[in-house]
Amino acid sequence: PYGFLPLIQADDDDSNIFAGIKGAAYGWNVDLSLGWGKNSIDYNTIQSVNRSYGIFSKTAFYDGGYSYDQSTIGLDVSRGFDVGLAEPLNVAGGLQYREENYEIHPGEPASYNDGGQGGGLGAQGFGGFQPSNAADADRHNWAAYVDLEGKFTQNFSYGLAGRYEDYSDFGDQATGKLSLRYDITPQVAIRGAISNGFKAPALQQQYFSYTATNLNTTTVGGVPVTSLIQSGKFRVNDPVAISLGARPLEPETSMNYSVGAVYRFGSFQMTVDAYQIDIEDRITLSENLGSGATAADAQVRTILAPYGVSAAQFFLNGVDTTTKGVDIVAHYRMPTESYGRFDFTVAANFNDTKVTRVPTTAATTAIGASSTFLFNRANRLSYEFGQPEQKIIASVDWFKDGLGLTARATNYDSVLLPNNVATLDQNTGTATLVDLAVRY
Repeated sequence: PYGFLPLIQADDDDSNIFAGIKGAAYGWNVDLSLGWGKNSIDYNTIQSVNRSYGIFSKTAFYDGGYSYDQSTIGLDVSRGFDVGLAEPLNVAGGLQYREENYEIHPGEPASYNDGGQGGGLGAQGFGGFQPSNAADADRHNWAAYVDLEGKFTQNFSYGLAGRYEDYSDFGDQATGKLSLRYDITPQVAIRGAISNGFKAPALQQQYFSYTATNLNTTTVGGVPVTSLIQSGKFRVNDPVAISLGARPLEPETSMNYSVGAVYRFGSFQMTVDAYQIDIEDRITLSENLGSGATAADAQVRTILAPYGVSAAQFFLNGVDTTTKGVDIVAHYRMPTESYGRFDFTVAANFNDTKVTRVPTTAATTAIGASSTFLFNRANRLSYEFGQPEQKIIASVDWFKDGLGLTARATNYDSVLLPNNVATLDQNTGTATLVDLAVRY
């Protein structure tokens, strides 16, 4: 008679420890570091029931949880070498070894079991992780890098860096960066850089698995209709995901380009940099396949029926994006004899992101699914308009006799909160945050 409102309690524990030592050996600056960190989350559902147990149901359930830990050891060295150019060549390099572990712990049986009395099974609101969801995955990787910086002439500087990494689960990858700067006059300089990068698939993306009751919104006759369905998030190596075309995840790769200019006049400095970032094979979570009212959804349900699943999601590569933008920073320092030192800074970022490719699989293509079947309108617009396209920061920093004060205002452009139904889209509107900090 007083309503029904299940609550989900999350117990989040975070631990870490780091240590390091710095020194010099054989003319090199040496930095040796060790680190370990772990985060774990356990879930409980309270003020709930498992309807399938009828009057014998509990009202509080342990749902299970997951944990992730990482250990690293790194060695970094640096020194300068006289190579007969305008300045010594600065050489830095290092080695790193890292181990990772990701676990999913199942909940108590009553949080997910079918009690046999009819009704929805599992704790209502948030059913527990099942034994089939359990995971204990680990991997290790090692990396080596070298970074060179120097000047050909007093006006012409350069930077060259390279990094090689080898992962135990998917192989190796090499990245690099080249940067150049030329001072045309003491007041004006131009600069540019080109680099590539990669991002390894996270253990969580490869091994997360969960079956739950979800709210699903479809459009019937132009009207949004919301219903409850049973769906699962499956690992890419699960037969359910494979039946829909899932493949082992690959790294995301990127190319980065930038060109800019620097202007200095007395205590005033201004920089303008234009950039472009092309990312390929971004990893995304598929739509809830089989949950809609399309012909393709009906065929997916037929494919999934032997597995006792009505809808499924899985992680996959396949989203390509291009981001273009401009960064502008202006700074002016004004020292005074009586009132201290003032620093005025204005920084602005303008960017635009476009999705240039969406994912497909052989299985979804075979059933005639549309281009939005795996990656729908809301997902695409989240990539393109889910972050501010404009950000402006204005700050004033004052310092005198050990006392400092910083005032900062940050303006964010509107962000789109998209829906698969266009009329349900929302815009946050612009927002300005003001910070004030005092130090002594």
